[in-house]
Amino acid sequence: MRLLTIWLGANDAAQLPTRQHVPLERYRANLRTLVRTVTAPNSPRYCPETRVLLLTPPPVSETMWARRQAAKDPPRVLDRRFAVTRAYADAVREVAAEEGVHVVDVWSAIWKKAGEKEEGLAEYLSDGLHLTANGYKVR
Repeated sequence: MRLLTIWLGANDAAQLPTRQHVPLERYRANLRTLVRTVTAPNSPRYCPETRVLLLTPPPVSETMWARRQAAKDPPRVLDRRFAVTRAYADAVREVAAEEGVHVVDVWSAIWKKAGEKEEGLAEYLSDGLHLTANGYKVR
């Protein structure tokens, strides 16, 4: 394997009582474990030729996601928060630096393209959480 990409966090950052929630410290530990699976010489899956690339979760639009949640039957509460998702993106950047692997900062790239305004995220997020075609094109 030449490249291992790891893109986790958008669902992990969901708020309790959502089943998808992964506490931030456990999320960090999970990322480290995944990276070390191929980078640690004592791992049975060690592969020194494999390059690891971590991707941050994208930002979330609370307004858009709240609308989507409210439209469900039965309506659901807002379970994603902008600041929380940013903390998970920060964790990805930190783990990448600690482990000496590359990172694609999806969160910052999309936030910058959105003019650092929540309403600007509508071009890049279809429902406040999932990327649009334009979201996938952001560099």
